[in-house]
Amino acid sequence: MLPSQGVDKTSPDEFFIRDKWIGKRISYSANTLPLCVILARCDEEIVPIEFQKFYPSSSLSFQQYIRIPLPDRSYALSSFTSERWFSNDVPDTRTMGELWKLLTSRPLPTSGELTRLYGDFGQLWLNGARSIRDPRFNSGKERLPLWVLTAWHDMVNFAETQSSLEKAYRSLQELIKQKPVANHFPTVDSVFRNVKWNQSFKHGGVTISAYEFAPLLRQVMLSDTVTQGMISYLQDRLFRDPVQRQNHYICGTGFSSFISVAEKRNRMSARILKDIEDAVARNATLQVWVPVLREKHEVVIKIDFGARTVGYGDTLPGFSPPRVVAEHIRSWIKLRYKINFSWVGKASVEHGIQEDGISCIPGTANMIAHAIWGDELWTIKERMLDRVRWFVNLTTVSTTITARRLV
Repeated sequence: MLPSQGVDKTSPDEFFIRDKWIGKRISYSANTLPLCVILARCDEEIVPIEFQKFYPSSSLSFQQYIRIPLPDRSYALSSFTSERWFSNDVPDTRTMGELWKLLTSRPLPTSGELTRLYGDFGQLWLNGARSIRDPRFNSGKERLPLWVLTAWHDMVNFAETQSSLEKAYRSLQELIKQKPVANHFPTVDSVFRNVKWNQSFKHGGVTISAYEFAPLLRQVMLSDTVTQGMISYLQDRLFRDPVQRQNHYICGTGFSSFISVAEKRNRMSARILKDIEDAVARNATLQVWVPVLREKHEVVIKIDFGARTVGYGDTLPGFSPPRVVAEHIRSWIKLRYKINFSWVGKASVEHGIQEDGISCIPGTANMIAHAIWGDELWTIKERMLDRVRWFVNLTTVSTTITARRLV
C-alpha cells in the first residue's frame, strides 16, 4: 500500500469522483483525505429508511419489546480476516424485506468482530470494496450492501438492549413481591406505567432513552449516563425550588474533572466558575455540592461559603478522601476570594452506610437531597426501593423548565 502522499485535504473538489479515488492504492486517513472522500465513505454506511422500517418500533412498551423476535447473537471467535468480509462485486438484488429476513435468520457477528470491521472499512472501501459478504455462511457467496455493517451494529444493540430489559423485568417481578418495594409498587405496571422502551427523557439538557435507566431495577453498577440523569434531576428539582436554590448550588457530573485542569489551563474565569461566583454574590452563605467520581466510586464534596470550609460525604467506610479535587477547589477559592477555606473532611456531610459495591451513586444523590430538602437518609435495607423510585422519577415526563447543566 502506497502512502497517501500529495493528497491535499484543502482541495477545492466539492464532489466525490469515484474513479479518482477508489482503487488507486491510496491510504485511508481522515487526517489527510479531502472532506468529499470522507463524506462519501460515510454515505456508504447509512442504513436506508426503507430498511429501518423493520427495526423495533419506538412505540413498544418495555414488556412488548422483550417479547419481539430478534436474531441470536454470536459469541464464537471468528478466524476470518477483514478482507474475507468484503467484496469488490456489486450487491445482489434483494428487496428490503428479503434482506431483513436473511439477516435475522442468522446469528449476528460479535461486537468485537463488528468493531474490527468498522476499523478496516475505510481502507477496504477505498481499495474498491462495494459489498459485504458473510464468510460464516454459504462460503460468503451472497453480496450484501455495505450499509449492512451498520445494520448489524444496530441489531446487536437491539439484542443487547432486549437482554438488559429482560433482566430488569425479571428482577422487578421479584422485587414487587418483597417489602419494602411491594408496599409502594405492588405491580410491574406501577413501575413501567406506559413508558416506551426507547422513549426520550431530557435531564439537564441531555436526552436519555428509557431503556438506559433499566439497570436501576437490578443489583448492578450504574453507568455514567444514569449518574448524569440522577444529578441533573436534582439540579432540576433545585431549579424549581425558589427558596433552596438561593441557598444551594449543585454542580454537574463533569465539574470535578473540569476544576482539576482549570488552573493549569488558565480557565479559572470559565463560565461554570463565574456562575457559582454570581450565586455566592447573591448569598454569601451558599453551599455548593460537587459530585466526584474516582476509582469507580462516587462521593460528594461540600463547599460551605458561610463556614468557609470544604468537606465531603462518602457512603463507603474506609475509602480515601477526594483530597486532590478538594485542593483544586480550595485553590480556586483562594484565587478568587483571597481566603483559605478549611478542610473539614468527612464530618461535614451526613450520609448513609453502604455495605455493597453498587450503591455509591444513589447514596451520593441522597446525601445531596438529604442536606437540601431533608429527604430520608439512604439505608442499605431500602436500597432497591430507592432505585425503583429513581427509575420512576427519571422516566416521568416533566413539563417544567429544565435548568442549565453547567459541566
